[in-house]
Amino acid sequence: MNLSSPRKNLLSQIALVLLPFAIVIALVIPSCKDERPNTSGYLLPDSNLSYSRDIDPLFAQTCLGSQCHSGSTPAQGLNLEPPSYSRLQYYVPQLVVPRDTNSLLLKWLDGTFLPRMPSNQNPLTSNQINGIKQWIKEGAKSN
Repeated sequence: MNLSSPRKNLLSQIALVLLPFAIVIALVIPSCKDERPNTSGYLLPDSNLSYSRDIDPLFAQTCLGSQCHSGSTPAQGLNLEPPSYSRLQYYVPQLVVPRDTNSLLLKWLDGTFLPRMPSNQNPLTSNQINGIKQWIKEGAKSN
């Protein structure tokens, strides 16, 4: 009696069962690199914020620096490669509601919702979060 044949069958069956789980895990785990760009020196003005001048470059440094929200398979389907305004505005669920300082985006950035964004990086400074909040207060315009 050949014992290697039943063993091969058992190993094949185990592989067939585990393979779908391995594929799902590989697709679900974000592809973010643990690179932490230093954005603490990036200061936003107190008012008159411009998405293209102030917010988009900050997102480019923080959200794209770790390759989370870029490329062909961005985390949560949100690609923030410039120009990103329309992708941010029309994302579902709505992350930014003009003039609403309780917007979901702020809750992810300030750590109210976990994981705090940007993940795997230093958190945004209070100036940066307040700047994004002010941009939203001012109507979250694409300017």
